[in-house]
Amino acid sequence: MHYSILSHNLTNSPPPVCETSHSMAFGFLNFVMLAGLLGVTLPVLAHLLSKRRFDVVEWGAMQFLQMGHKTKRRIRIQDWLLLLLRMGLIALIAIALSRPWGQGSLFGHFKTAPSRDLVFIVDGSASMDWQENANTPHKKAIQWVYDALETLQPGDTATLIDARAQARFVIETPSSDFKAIRDELSKLPSPTGTSNLAEAITEAMKLLMTTNNVSREIIVLTDGQALPWHLEDLFAWERIDDLKRQPEIPPVIGVVNLGTSGIEKNNFSVDRIALSREFTVPNFPIRLRTTIRQSGGSTIERKVYFEIDGQRFEAKTMDVSLLKDGEALVEFEHFFPNKGTYLASIIIEDDQMLSDNKSDAVIIVDDGIPVLLVDGDPNVDPTKSESFFAKSVFAASGEKTPWVRTTIISPEELSTKTLLDQRVVFLMNVNRLKSDQVTSLANYVADGGGLVIAPGDQVDPKSWNPLSTINELPFVPATFEELKHEERNAKEPTTVDHLTLETPWLSRFRKESGVDLWQTRYSDWWSLKPFADATLVPEGNAEVPEEGHTIEDASVTKIVSTKPIVLAKLSNGAPLLISRRYEKGTIYQLAAPLDADWSTLPSKNDFVPFLHEMVFVLAVSDSRRNVDVGAPLLLPLKDQQQASNFAVNGPILQDQPARTNLESRTPTARYNDTTLPGLYTFRSLVNLNQAPEPFVVADDRKESNLKPLTEGDLALLAQNARTQQIETMNNLSTTQLAAQTRTELWWLILLFVLGLLVAEVALTRKMVKGGHTALDMVPESA
Repeated sequence: MHYSILSHNLTNSPPPVCETSHSMAFGFLNFVMLAGLLGVTLPVLAHLLSKRRFDVVEWGAMQFLQMGHKTKRRIRIQDWLLLLLRMGLIALIAIALSRPWGQGSLFGHFKTAPSRDLVFIVDGSASMDWQENANTPHKKAIQWVYDALETLQPGDTATLIDARAQARFVIETPSSDFKAIRDELSKLPSPTGTSNLAEAITEAMKLLMTTNNVSREIIVLTDGQALPWHLEDLFAWERIDDLKRQPEIPPVIGVVNLGTSGIEKNNFSVDRIALSREFTVPNFPIRLRTTIRQSGGSTIERKVYFEIDGQRFEAKTMDVSLLKDGEALVEFEHFFPNKGTYLASIIIEDDQMLSDNKSDAVIIVDDGIPVLLVDGDPNVDPTKSESFFAKSVFAASGEKTPWVRTTIISPEELSTKTLLDQRVVFLMNVNRLKSDQVTSLANYVADGGGLVIAPGDQVDPKSWNPLSTINELPFVPATFEELKHEERNAKEPTTVDHLTLETPWLSRFRKESGVDLWQTRYSDWWSLKPFADATLVPEGNAEVPEEGHTIEDASVTKIVSTKPIVLAKLSNGAPLLISRRYEKGTIYQLAAPLDADWSTLPSKNDFVPFLHEMVFVLAVSDSRRNVDVGAPLLLPLKDQQQASNFAVNGPILQDQPARTNLESRTPTARYNDTTLPGLYTFRSLVNLNQAPEPFVVADDRKESNLKPLTEGDLALLAQNARTQQIETMNNLSTTQLAAQTRTELWWLILLFVLGLLVAEVALTRKMVKGGHTALDMVPESA
């Protein structure tokens, strides 16, 4: 038994002085009430004082009035019972006035349910779309919440979170409008991608810290899959434990498993599409590669289909063989005859989880790409100029439909004006740049332009190396350390290490796929030292990715400058090609020029496609059509278009307004809310005949692994009462009342007092009728 001395403190701050004084006074009053227990002595004193001694006169007939031994014992017992009843009445009244309380399962049954604040977390990951008997865990979750809302009382509030890669509040604030919650439940989008239940619980606990009701509950509706819990993220769960310890009455976290247990699930999935390039020109081949996976199952063959804008190419259909928990790599090559924006899809046969059976990617096909060649070593003989081979490569596609339109200038002509409308700029053996040229180049790359630095013997390291930072932000990927030369009697020639060509656009030039790029011999090269620093600025509530994570992990982070990445190396281990992202553009830095002075590169058959692939990759500006969840959608505007001329549609969007991108130096429409993966489009409100501009927000296909929570995982979730498995709302309510609320028992004690009063009256009446006073009149000797 416990006695309440202090009132409940529902905040995290210490009580004010006046509240503390009030609590002390209240505690003293309780002490005075408990001192009333001394009143139990009053019936004893009354009993002793009421005993009277009489003179006994013996007379003859008295013997006929003597009581038997059993009668005297009964009367004495009744007398003592009456005394104990009266003492108990006084003791119970004193205890009731001190307001005792109890906590635990026994006392919880005597508690009336308090008003509640609830947060329903519905797992929105792809595994919740598992089809079984025309039902899915996601549909079960929605129905569960519907039923739970029916049990809520006036004064209760509820909030709804759609748990995805980022927690999405469907109902922003706790609401008693349960009809509005039911309406939003019916609008929940289909399950896609992955989810982060640890993050969703954290957001729910933060919200509950702002609510007023005593009872606070979080209900997670999921399917028992292990992946969305992120149990390996110890920091996230330590944060949940800390948030749970802060309030005096911590929230209860109930977990409802709506999946089918005990049945092995066999699932097939298509991974994200890797494009050889996102930007291309008509009649130039593009390759689309992805991985087909099987989770569980046994050896089986599945059909894989290829579609463009929903049109299936039956001739490209292929069969792949998959082992249990196995995977297979597939690749398609395609030519686009006309310019435009296309949606490419790779699809497998349907199974019981439909959301991961298809993967999409957007490809932009445009006219020839404008490229600026800055020749740092011009010559009267064109064949000896620095830009000769590059110009020849870009003109090789033909003059009628050139894939690349080149302009050649000298370093002195480089300016903001000459950079206008260029998609890629090659600085070819440029000795140095003026300060205003550096500023123009930085602004050009920041707006989405591509820059290639191809050094030669004219490069002055003392002028270039300070460009490693511009306005204290990392810019050039690496410093020029020293000029290296191949030894005359080297045992092995210095060539390209083909195993380092792992980037999608470079992988086609590996030894097993390409022709002869890997055989290129280098006699001279610059020793490059990549910078290890990077600058990432979070957008909104995003967090900067931890060290070691790639830029893809920073999908909701504004990119100022990323850490340099070595894309290719020489056979001696020296960097050959280094990349760095600078805001919306990309910078490539080579270790050697693109002519025949230091290498045999121009003589190789792969030289032409190598330069074309580089240009196509760099030509993708800030309008990236395939982005990660949370990344903004950016559409370049043309011909005096306004952002207000476009409406955005998506998985749950209908004609949402696009905004002007204030961060871009060129006109761009922007849309930020991409928390749900799927297909988004910008629809013109002015030209209704214009085809919508598509974007793909890619999801995380790790969700296709349906491995369930193990016994160890469940034990970890239940550790220190983190969560508890429930089936119905009643399970959660009973636990909340029994274990986490104090039950005042004064009313229960008063019921006992009433019962004792009834018993005292009945016993007194019985004793009076039985002539119990005669016992005091009979001498002991009798």
